Amino acid sequence: MVTNDPARERFGLTVRLNIIDDQTPNDRQIGPFFISPSIHWKGSTRQGMSVVGLMTLSNRSNELIRIREVRHSASAMSAKLNVLGVGKRYTLQIRSQLDLPVGVHRQTLTLITDSPTVPEIVLDLELEVTP
Repeated sequence: MVTNDPARERFGLTVRLNIIDDQTPNDRQIGPFFISPSIHWKGSTRQGMSVVGLMTLSNRSNELIRIREVRHSASAMSAKLNVLGVGKRYTLQIRSQLDLPVGVHRQTLTLITDSPTVPEIVLDLELEVTP
């Protein structure tokens, strides 16, 4: 890491992460999917900067359910779907646009699945942009 401290311009940072695959998240369930951390994502950033968030979707049923498409209700935030296990595990990376005006920006993401019982999953996004 690089700092603006002349006495300590650089330092090393080690981050470790343990993933426990067989643990069910304690989060919101829609149909067979557990959505972590919530179906409502909130972020905050300064004007001219971007913020990135991550949501995880875990299908705990025995049936494979594919997420086929992500639809956006607005363009303040984009979302990239990453497949961790086809029909079972996904992440959704949310990124705000750099050119947003100061204020609160809301939009929804609609995930289109191939499930006849849960054809859509709707997620709410909210971003506050400050001066």
